[in-house]
Amino acid sequence: MIEREKDPIIAKLAADVFSKMAEIGKPFDTGTDHPDANIVSPEDAVKELLKIQKDQKDQTSDNT
Repeated sequence: MIEREKDPIIAKLAADVFSKMAEIGKPFDTGTDHPDANIVSPEDAVKELLKIQKDQKDQTSDNT
């Protein structure tokens, strides 16, 4: 079997990409300086924003 010589630049690039992807995949620090801060899921955040938007529409329709 013929062995291929690996290009060192491509090998370094592959290692860099792998390490960057591993870094991105790590869970982030959820610690916060503010005691009242809550971590919410994106779904809960969208639900809350939609509720606020609906409440604002209801208030403006009541005023007219």
